[in-house]
Amino acid sequence: MVANVRISDDREGREAGVTRQAEDCLSLINRHEDWELIAPVFVDNDLSATKESVVRPGFEEIMSMVMGGLVDVVVSWTANRFFRSRKDRIRVIELFRETNTRLIAVNGPSYDFTTADGRMMADLIGAIDTAEVERIAERTTRAAKQRAENGEDHGGHRSFGWNPENRNELMPEHAKMLNDAADKVLAGKSVNSIAVELSRISGREWNIVTLGRLLKNPAIAGLRVYQGKIIGPAKWPAIISVEKWEQVCAKLNDASRRTTTGNQVKRLLPGFLFCSSCGHRMVSAASAKMYNCPPRSQRRFGWKSCDMKASIRQSAIDEAIIDLIPQRLEQLHLTAPSSVDPSGIETELAGLEKRAESISDDYAAGKMKIGEANMLLAGINRRAESLRADLDATRRRTVAIPLDAATMWDSGDLTARRSILTLLIDGIIVQALPDMGKADPHQVRVVWRDLSQKNH
Repeated sequence: MVANVRISDDREGREAGVTRQAEDCLSLINRHEDWELIAPVFVDNDLSATKESVVRPGFEEIMSMVMGGLVDVVVSWTANRFFRSRKDRIRVIELFRETNTRLIAVNGPSYDFTTADGRMMADLIGAIDTAEVERIAERTTRAAKQRAENGEDHGGHRSFGWNPENRNELMPEHAKMLNDAADKVLAGKSVNSIAVELSRISGREWNIVTLGRLLKNPAIAGLRVYQGKIIGPAKWPAIISVEKWEQVCAKLNDASRRTTTGNQVKRLLPGFLFCSSCGHRMVSAASAKMYNCPPRSQRRFGWKSCDMKASIRQSAIDEAIIDLIPQRLEQLHLTAPSSVDPSGIETELAGLEKRAESISDDYAAGKMKIGEANMLLAGINRRAESLRADLDATRRRTVAIPLDAATMWDSGDLTARRSILTLLIDGIIVQALPDMGKADPHQVRVVWRDLSQKNH
Protein backbone atom coordinates (compact mmCIF):
# COMPACT_ATOMS: atom_id res chain seq x y z
CA MET A 1 0.00 0.00 0.00
CA VAL A 2 0.92 3.64 -0.36
CA ALA A 3 -0.23 6.83 1.35
CA ASN A 4 -0.89 10.31 -0.03
CA VAL A 5 -1.35 13.62 1.80
CA ARG A 6 -2.21 17.03 0.36
CA ILE A 7 -2.96 20.58 1.40
CA SER A 8 -4.07 23.31 -1.02
CA ASP A 9 -2.61 26.40 0.62
CA ASP A 10 0.53 26.36 2.75
CA ARG A 11 0.98 30.10 3.17
CA GLU A 12 3.79 29.85 5.70
CA GLY A 13 5.62 27.12 3.80
CA ARG A 14 6.18 25.02 6.93
CA GLU A 15 4.33 21.90 5.70
CA ALA A 16 2.62 21.64 9.10
CA GLY A 17 -0.70 20.56 7.56
CA VAL A 18 0.70 17.73 5.46
CA THR A 19 2.93 16.63 8.33
CA ARG A 20 -0.10 16.15 10.59
CA GLN A 21 -1.93 14.30 7.81
CA ALA A 22 1.06 12.00 7.27
CA GLU A 23 1.27 11.24 10.99
CA ASP A 24 -2.41 10.25 11.06
CA CYS A 25 -2.02 8.05 7.96
CA LEU A 26 1.02 6.27 9.39
CA SER A 27 -0.76 5.80 12.72
CA LEU A 28 -3.64 4.03 10.95
CA ILE A 29 -1.27 1.84 8.93
CA ASN A 30 0.76 0.87 12.02
CA ARG A 31 -2.38 -0.33 13.79
CA HIS A 32 -2.74 -3.10 11.19
CA GLU A 33 0.06 -5.64 11.27
CA ASP A 34 -0.78 -7.01 7.83
CA TRP A 35 -0.56 -3.58 6.14
CA GLU A 36 2.78 -2.90 4.51
CA LEU A 37 3.81 0.55 3.28
CA ILE A 38 6.01 0.03 0.21
CA ALA A 39 7.08 3.66 -0.31
CA PRO A 40 7.45 6.88 1.68
CA VAL A 41 4.29 8.95 2.05
CA PHE A 42 3.61 10.86 -1.18
CA VAL A 43 3.24 14.55 -0.32
CA ASP A 44 1.53 17.20 -2.46
CA ASN A 45 2.06 20.34 -0.40
CA ASP A 46 0.51 23.68 -1.32
CA LEU A 47 -1.17 22.15 -4.40
CA SER A 48 -4.83 22.46 -5.34
CA ALA A 49 -6.74 19.34 -6.40
CA THR A 50 -9.41 21.32 -8.26
CA LYS A 51 -7.36 23.34 -10.76
CA GLU A 52 -6.73 21.35 -13.94
CA SER A 53 -3.57 23.33 -14.65
CA VAL A 54 -1.96 22.11 -11.41
CA VAL A 55 0.00 18.86 -11.65
CA ARG A 56 0.26 16.90 -8.38
CA PRO A 57 3.40 14.75 -8.59
CA GLY A 58 2.43 12.54 -5.62
CA PHE A 59 -1.03 11.82 -6.99
CA GLU A 60 0.30 11.06 -10.48
CA GLU A 61 3.00 8.75 -9.10
CA ILE A 62 0.41 6.77 -7.14
CA MET A 63 -1.84 6.50 -10.20
CA SER A 64 1.13 5.12 -12.17
CA MET A 65 1.87 2.56 -9.43
CA VAL A 66 -1.79 1.46 -9.34
CA MET A 67 -1.82 1.14 -13.14
CA GLY A 68 1.32 -0.97 -12.96
CA GLY A 69 -0.20 -3.30 -10.37
CA LEU A 70 2.29 -2.34 -7.65
CA VAL A 71 -0.30 -1.41 -5.01
CA ASP A 72 -3.87 -2.43 -4.19
CA VAL A 73 -4.57 -0.04 -1.29
CA VAL A 74 -4.17 3.74 -1.10
CA VAL A 75 -4.44 5.51 2.26
CA SER A 76 -5.38 9.18 2.41
CA TRP A 77 -6.35 11.51 5.26
CA THR A 78 -9.76 11.98 3.58
CA ALA A 79 -10.98 10.89 0.17
CA ASN A 80 -11.24 14.48 -1.05
CA ARG A 81 -7.61 15.02 -0.13
CA PHE A 82 -6.83 12.43 -2.81
CA PHE A 83 -9.35 13.49 -5.48
CA ARG A 84 -11.67 16.48 -5.66
CA SER A 85 -12.17 17.47 -9.27
CA ARG A 86 -14.59 15.64 -11.58
CA LYS A 87 -11.75 14.70 -13.89
CA ASP A 88 -9.63 13.08 -11.16
CA ARG A 89 -12.65 11.41 -9.55
CA ILE A 90 -13.53 9.67 -12.82
CA ARG A 91 -9.90 8.62 -13.32
CA VAL A 92 -9.69 7.14 -9.82
CA ILE A 93 -13.04 5.33 -9.99
CA GLU A 94 -12.30 3.73 -13.37
CA LEU A 95 -8.67 2.80 -12.65
CA PHE A 96 -9.30 1.52 -9.12
CA ARG A 97 -12.26 -0.54 -10.40
CA GLU A 98 -10.15 -2.16 -13.11
CA THR A 99 -7.26 -2.92 -10.74
CA ASN A 100 -9.32 -3.90 -7.64
CA THR A 101 -7.71 -1.09 -5.64
CA ARG A 102 -9.27 0.32 -2.47
CA LEU A 103 -9.11 3.87 -1.14
CA ILE A 104 -8.99 3.99 2.66
CA ALA A 105 -9.49 7.29 4.46
CA VAL A 106 -8.32 8.12 7.98
CA ASN A 107 -11.32 10.41 8.34
CA GLY A 108 -14.57 9.94 6.46
CA PRO A 109 -15.76 7.11 4.23
CA SER A 110 -13.47 4.62 2.50
CA TYR A 111 -14.35 3.13 -0.88
CA ASP A 112 -14.35 -0.30 -2.47
CA PHE A 113 -14.45 0.45 -6.17
CA THR A 114 -15.07 -3.18 -7.14
CA THR A 115 -18.73 -2.83 -6.14
CA ALA A 116 -21.46 -0.73 -7.73
CA ASP A 117 -22.41 0.69 -4.33
CA GLY A 118 -18.81 1.67 -3.62
CA ARG A 119 -18.47 3.46 -6.94
CA MET A 120 -21.86 5.13 -6.48
CA MET A 121 -20.93 6.47 -3.03
CA ALA A 122 -17.55 7.71 -4.27
CA ASP A 123 -19.24 9.43 -7.19
CA LEU A 124 -22.05 10.89 -5.08
CA ILE A 125 -19.97 12.19 -2.18
CA GLY A 126 -17.27 13.33 -4.59
CA ALA A 127 -19.85 15.26 -6.61
CA ILE A 128 -21.05 16.98 -3.43
CA ASP A 129 -17.45 17.92 -2.56
CA THR A 130 -16.86 19.22 -6.09
CA ALA A 131 -20.07 21.26 -6.00
CA GLU A 132 -19.02 22.86 -2.72
CA VAL A 133 -15.64 23.79 -4.18
CA GLU A 134 -17.36 25.29 -7.23
CA ARG A 135 -19.77 27.26 -5.04
CA ILE A 136 -16.85 28.67 -3.09
CA ALA A 137 -15.11 29.55 -6.36
CA GLU A 138 -18.26 31.27 -7.64
CA ARG A 139 -18.58 33.33 -4.46
CA THR A 140 -14.91 34.21 -4.56
CA THR A 141 -15.09 35.20 -8.23
CA ARG A 142 -18.21 37.28 -7.69
CA ALA A 143 -16.63 39.03 -4.70
CA ALA A 144 -13.49 39.74 -6.72
CA LYS A 145 -15.58 41.12 -9.59
CA GLN A 146 -17.57 43.31 -7.20
CA ARG A 147 -14.36 44.68 -5.68
CA ALA A 148 -13.12 45.43 -9.18
CA GLU A 149 -16.37 47.12 -10.19
CA ASN A 150 -16.13 49.26 -7.05
CA GLY A 151 -12.57 50.21 -7.97
CA GLU A 152 -11.18 48.47 -4.89
CA ASP A 153 -7.77 46.86 -4.64
CA HIS A 154 -7.47 43.13 -5.38
CA GLY A 155 -5.08 42.50 -2.49
CA GLY A 156 -1.67 40.93 -2.74
CA HIS A 157 1.57 42.72 -3.48
CA ARG A 158 1.35 46.46 -4.00
CA SER A 159 3.28 47.86 -6.93
CA PHE A 160 6.09 50.36 -6.61
CA GLY A 161 4.74 53.87 -6.01
CA TRP A 162 2.17 53.17 -3.30
CA ASN A 163 2.50 52.74 0.46
CA PRO A 164 2.54 48.98 1.22
CA GLU A 165 0.94 49.66 4.61
CA ASN A 166 -1.84 51.86 3.22
CA ARG A 167 -2.67 51.01 -0.36
CA ASN A 168 -4.70 54.15 -0.91
CA GLU A 169 -1.70 56.34 -0.19
CA LEU A 170 1.14 57.22 -2.54
CA MET A 171 4.81 57.11 -1.63
CA PRO A 172 5.65 60.63 -2.87
CA GLU A 173 9.28 59.91 -3.69
CA HIS A 174 8.50 56.69 -5.55
CA ALA A 175 5.52 58.22 -7.36
CA LYS A 176 7.72 61.09 -8.53
CA MET A 177 10.25 58.61 -9.93
CA LEU A 178 7.56 56.94 -12.06
CA ASN A 179 6.07 60.26 -13.13
CA ASP A 180 9.52 61.48 -14.17
CA ALA A 181 10.15 58.18 -15.97
CA ALA A 182 6.92 58.64 -17.94
CA ASP A 183 7.96 62.18 -18.90
CA LYS A 184 11.34 60.90 -20.08
CA VAL A 185 9.71 58.22 -22.23
CA LEU A 186 7.55 60.89 -23.86
CA ALA A 187 10.68 62.99 -24.38
CA GLY A 188 12.21 60.15 -26.39
CA LYS A 189 14.59 58.58 -23.86
CA SER A 190 15.04 54.82 -23.97
CA VAL A 191 13.60 52.66 -21.20
CA ASN A 192 17.04 51.14 -20.68
CA SER A 193 18.67 54.51 -19.97
CA ILE A 194 15.83 55.45 -17.61
CA ALA A 195 16.19 52.12 -15.78
CA VAL A 196 19.93 52.67 -15.36
CA GLU A 197 19.29 56.14 -13.94
CA LEU A 198 16.60 54.83 -11.57
CA SER A 199 18.94 52.11 -10.31
CA ARG A 200 21.51 54.76 -9.49
CA ILE A 201 19.22 57.15 -7.63
CA SER A 202 16.85 54.68 -5.93
CA GLY A 203 19.28 52.10 -4.61
CA ARG A 204 17.30 49.21 -6.11
CA GLU A 205 17.91 47.30 -9.32
CA TRP A 206 15.76 48.31 -12.28
CA ASN A 207 15.65 46.73 -15.73
CA ILE A 208 13.79 47.25 -19.00
CA VAL A 209 11.16 44.60 -18.30
CA THR A 210 10.28 45.77 -14.78
CA LEU A 211 10.09 49.44 -15.69
CA GLY A 212 8.23 48.82 -18.93
CA ARG A 213 5.57 46.75 -17.17
CA LEU A 214 5.11 49.39 -14.49
CA LEU A 215 4.72 52.21 -16.98
CA LYS A 216 2.20 50.22 -19.06
CA ASN A 217 0.23 49.09 -15.99
CA PRO A 218 -3.21 50.81 -15.98
CA ALA A 219 -2.99 51.04 -12.18
CA ILE A 220 -0.54 53.95 -12.34
CA ALA A 221 -3.27 55.94 -14.14
CA GLY A 222 -5.81 55.07 -11.44
CA LEU A 223 -7.59 52.49 -13.60
CA ARG A 224 -8.99 49.18 -12.33
CA VAL A 225 -8.44 46.04 -14.38
CA TYR A 226 -10.44 42.82 -14.13
CA GLN A 227 -9.53 39.73 -16.12
CA GLY A 228 -7.23 41.76 -18.35
CA LYS A 229 -9.75 44.50 -19.19
CA ILE A 230 -10.01 48.04 -17.85
CA ILE A 231 -13.45 48.35 -16.24
CA GLY A 232 -13.31 51.81 -14.68
CA PRO A 233 -11.57 54.16 -12.26
CA ALA A 234 -9.86 52.79 -9.17
CA LYS A 235 -10.17 54.08 -5.62
CA TRP A 236 -6.42 54.40 -5.18
CA PRO A 237 -4.72 57.65 -6.26
CA ALA A 238 -3.23 57.82 -9.74
CA ILE A 239 0.46 58.53 -10.30
CA ILE A 240 -0.03 59.91 -13.81
CA SER A 241 -3.09 61.02 -15.75
CA VAL A 242 -4.96 58.64 -18.04
CA GLU A 243 -4.03 60.78 -21.04
CA LYS A 244 -0.32 60.67 -20.20
CA TRP A 245 -0.51 56.91 -19.56
CA GLU A 246 -2.10 56.34 -22.98
CA GLN A 247 0.64 58.42 -24.61
CA VAL A 248 3.33 56.46 -22.74
CA CYS A 249 1.82 53.13 -23.83
CA ALA A 250 1.64 54.31 -27.42
CA LYS A 251 5.26 55.43 -27.25
CA LEU A 252 6.48 52.17 -25.72
CA ASN A 253 4.54 50.12 -28.29
CA ASP A 254 5.94 52.16 -31.17
CA ALA A 255 7.69 49.84 -33.62
CA SER A 256 10.46 52.35 -34.32
CA ARG A 257 11.78 52.05 -30.73
CA ARG A 258 12.14 48.30 -30.88
CA THR A 259 15.29 47.71 -32.89
CA THR A 260 18.34 49.82 -33.61
CA THR A 261 18.66 50.63 -37.29
CA GLY A 262 21.74 52.82 -37.33
CA ASN A 263 24.72 52.71 -39.66
CA GLN A 264 26.80 50.79 -37.12
CA VAL A 265 24.91 47.61 -38.08
CA LYS A 266 26.87 45.76 -40.74
CA ARG A 267 24.45 42.86 -41.33
CA LEU A 268 20.81 42.63 -42.25
CA LEU A 269 19.29 40.44 -39.55
CA PRO A 270 20.96 40.92 -36.11
CA GLY A 271 18.22 41.42 -33.54
CA PHE A 272 15.53 39.70 -35.61
CA LEU A 273 16.53 36.01 -35.32
CA PHE A 274 15.42 33.77 -32.43
CA CYS A 275 16.26 30.15 -31.59
CA SER A 276 13.16 27.93 -31.81
CA SER A 277 14.40 25.71 -28.99
CA CYS A 278 15.04 28.23 -26.20
CA GLY A 279 13.67 31.51 -27.56
CA HIS A 280 16.93 33.40 -27.09
CA ARG A 281 17.99 36.01 -29.61
CA MET A 282 20.62 34.60 -31.97
CA VAL A 283 24.00 36.28 -32.39
CA SER A 284 26.23 36.72 -35.42
CA ALA A 285 29.70 35.25 -35.68
CA ALA A 286 31.68 37.34 -38.14
CA SER A 287 34.52 34.88 -38.66
CA ALA A 288 32.28 31.96 -39.61
CA LYS A 289 29.58 34.14 -41.20
CA MET A 290 26.92 32.39 -39.14
CA TYR A 291 23.97 33.25 -36.89
CA ASN A 292 24.08 31.05 -33.79
CA CYS A 293 22.13 30.43 -30.61
CA PRO A 294 24.66 31.90 -28.15
CA PRO A 295 26.69 29.85 -25.66
CA ARG A 296 25.94 30.25 -21.97
CA SER A 297 28.67 32.84 -21.49
CA GLN A 298 26.91 35.18 -23.95
CA ARG A 299 23.34 34.60 -22.78
CA ARG A 300 21.26 37.11 -20.88
CA PHE A 301 21.03 36.73 -17.14
CA GLY A 302 18.58 33.98 -16.16
CA TRP A 303 18.71 32.14 -19.51
CA LYS A 304 19.83 28.51 -19.32
CA SER A 305 21.96 26.77 -21.92
CA CYS A 306 20.17 25.57 -25.05
CA ASP A 307 20.22 21.87 -25.94
CA MET A 308 19.48 22.33 -29.67
CA LYS A 309 21.53 25.46 -30.47
CA ALA A 310 20.00 26.58 -33.75
CA SER A 311 22.51 27.81 -36.32
CA ILE A 312 22.22 29.06 -39.89
CA ARG A 313 24.54 30.56 -42.46
CA GLN A 314 24.14 34.33 -42.87
CA SER A 315 24.09 34.22 -46.66
CA ALA A 316 21.34 31.57 -46.68
CA ILE A 317 18.95 33.35 -44.31
CA ASP A 318 19.69 36.78 -45.82
CA GLU A 319 18.84 35.48 -49.29
CA ALA A 320 15.58 33.95 -48.05
CA ILE A 321 14.43 37.15 -46.34
CA ILE A 322 15.54 39.42 -49.20
CA ASP A 323 13.33 37.39 -51.55
CA LEU A 324 10.41 37.24 -49.09
CA ILE A 325 9.95 40.92 -48.16
CA PRO A 326 8.93 42.15 -51.65
CA GLN A 327 6.23 39.47 -51.69
CA ARG A 328 4.95 40.68 -48.32
CA LEU A 329 4.91 44.31 -49.45
CA GLU A 330 2.94 43.37 -52.54
CA GLN A 331 0.35 41.58 -50.39
CA LEU A 332 -0.21 44.67 -48.22
CA HIS A 333 -1.47 46.94 -51.05
CA LEU A 334 -0.05 50.06 -49.40
CA THR A 335 -2.11 53.25 -49.51
CA ALA A 336 -1.62 56.70 -48.05
CA PRO A 337 -2.63 56.98 -44.38
CA SER A 338 -5.83 58.86 -43.56
CA SER A 339 -5.89 61.53 -40.87
CA VAL A 340 -8.55 61.33 -38.16
CA ASP A 341 -9.32 64.16 -35.75
CA PRO A 342 -9.40 62.65 -32.22
CA SER A 343 -11.42 65.58 -30.84
CA GLY A 344 -14.35 64.68 -33.09
CA ILE A 345 -14.28 61.09 -31.85
CA GLU A 346 -14.13 62.21 -28.22
CA THR A 347 -17.11 64.52 -28.76
CA GLU A 348 -19.18 61.72 -30.27
CA LEU A 349 -18.21 59.35 -27.43
CA ALA A 350 -19.33 61.93 -24.86
CA GLY A 351 -22.63 62.28 -26.70
CA LEU A 352 -23.14 58.51 -26.70
CA GLU A 353 -22.44 58.36 -22.98
CA LYS A 354 -25.08 61.02 -22.29
CA ARG A 355 -27.53 59.19 -24.56
CA ALA A 356 -26.96 55.94 -22.63
CA GLU A 357 -27.57 57.73 -19.33
CA SER A 358 -30.79 59.21 -20.70
CA ILE A 359 -32.03 55.78 -21.80
CA SER A 360 -31.24 54.31 -18.38
CA ASP A 361 -33.11 57.17 -16.68
CA ASP A 362 -36.15 56.67 -18.95
CA TYR A 363 -36.23 52.96 -18.17
CA ALA A 364 -35.91 53.60 -14.42
CA ALA A 365 -38.79 56.10 -14.63
CA GLY A 366 -40.99 53.58 -16.45
CA LYS A 367 -40.98 55.52 -19.70
CA MET A 368 -39.35 52.72 -21.67
CA LYS A 369 -39.64 48.93 -21.73
CA ILE A 370 -36.57 46.83 -20.96
CA GLY A 371 -36.45 45.29 -24.44
CA GLU A 372 -36.40 48.68 -26.11
CA ALA A 373 -33.80 50.00 -23.66
CA ASN A 374 -31.52 47.00 -24.17
CA MET A 375 -31.76 47.29 -27.95
CA LEU A 376 -30.84 50.98 -27.89
CA LEU A 377 -28.02 50.48 -25.40
CA ALA A 378 -26.59 47.60 -27.44
CA GLY A 379 -26.42 49.85 -30.50
CA ILE A 380 -24.75 52.60 -28.50
CA ASN A 381 -22.19 50.15 -27.10
CA ARG A 382 -21.33 48.83 -30.56
CA ARG A 383 -20.78 52.33 -31.88
CA ALA A 384 -18.76 53.32 -28.81
CA GLU A 385 -16.48 50.28 -29.16
CA SER A 386 -15.82 51.17 -32.80
CA LEU A 387 -15.06 54.78 -31.88
CA ARG A 388 -12.73 53.75 -29.06
CA ALA A 389 -10.80 51.55 -31.48
CA ASP A 390 -10.47 54.50 -33.88
CA LEU A 391 -9.41 56.78 -31.04
CA ASP A 392 -6.80 54.29 -29.86
CA ALA A 393 -5.41 54.12 -33.39
CA THR A 394 -5.11 57.90 -33.65
CA ARG A 395 -3.35 58.13 -30.29
CA ARG A 396 -0.63 55.73 -31.34
CA ARG A 397 2.49 57.23 -32.85
CA THR A 398 2.58 54.58 -35.55
CA VAL A 399 5.28 54.68 -38.17
CA ALA A 400 3.59 54.36 -41.55
CA ILE A 401 5.13 51.95 -44.00
CA PRO A 402 6.47 54.15 -46.82
CA LEU A 403 4.59 53.87 -50.09
CA ASP A 404 7.94 53.43 -51.84
CA ALA A 405 9.03 50.67 -49.43
CA ALA A 406 9.52 48.19 -52.27
CA THR A 407 11.85 50.63 -54.06
CA MET A 408 13.74 51.27 -50.81
CA TRP A 409 14.14 47.53 -50.31
CA ASP A 410 15.35 46.94 -53.86
CA SER A 411 17.97 49.68 -53.43
CA GLY A 412 19.95 47.33 -51.20
CA ASP A 413 20.67 50.03 -48.58
CA LEU A 414 21.16 48.16 -45.29
CA THR A 415 19.75 50.88 -43.04
CA ALA A 416 16.62 51.23 -45.19
CA ARG A 417 16.12 47.49 -45.30
CA ARG A 418 16.41 47.13 -41.51
CA SER A 419 13.93 49.98 -41.06
CA ILE A 420 11.44 48.14 -43.25
CA LEU A 421 12.08 44.88 -41.39
CA THR A 422 11.35 46.67 -38.11
CA LEU A 423 7.94 47.71 -39.43
CA LEU A 424 7.01 44.39 -41.01
CA ILE A 425 8.15 41.65 -38.63
CA ASP A 426 8.21 40.80 -34.94
CA GLY A 427 10.89 38.16 -35.36
CA ILE A 428 12.27 35.26 -37.36
CA ILE A 429 12.23 31.83 -35.71
CA VAL A 430 15.10 29.54 -36.74
CA GLN A 431 14.73 25.78 -36.24
CA ALA A 432 17.73 23.65 -35.37
CA LEU A 433 18.32 21.35 -38.36
CA PRO A 434 21.29 19.16 -39.33
CA ASP A 435 21.97 21.04 -42.57
CA MET A 436 22.63 24.53 -41.22
CA GLY A 437 23.76 25.90 -44.57
CA LYS A 438 20.29 26.11 -46.09
CA ALA A 439 17.24 28.18 -45.16
CA ASP A 440 14.36 25.94 -46.18
CA PRO A 441 10.69 26.64 -45.29
CA HIS A 442 10.83 24.12 -42.46
CA GLN A 443 13.71 25.88 -40.72
CA VAL A 444 12.71 29.53 -40.93
CA ARG A 445 9.38 31.00 -39.82
CA VAL A 446 8.70 34.73 -40.05
CA VAL A 447 6.40 36.22 -37.40
CA TRP A 448 4.74 39.15 -39.16
CA ARG A 449 3.73 42.24 -37.21
CA ASP A 450 0.03 42.98 -36.72
CA LEU A 451 -0.53 45.84 -39.14
CA SER A 452 -4.22 46.29 -38.40
CA GLN A 453 -3.56 49.90 -37.33
CA LYS A 454 -1.04 50.66 -40.05
CA ASN A 455 -1.76 52.14 -43.48
CA HIS A 456 -2.68 49.15 -45.61
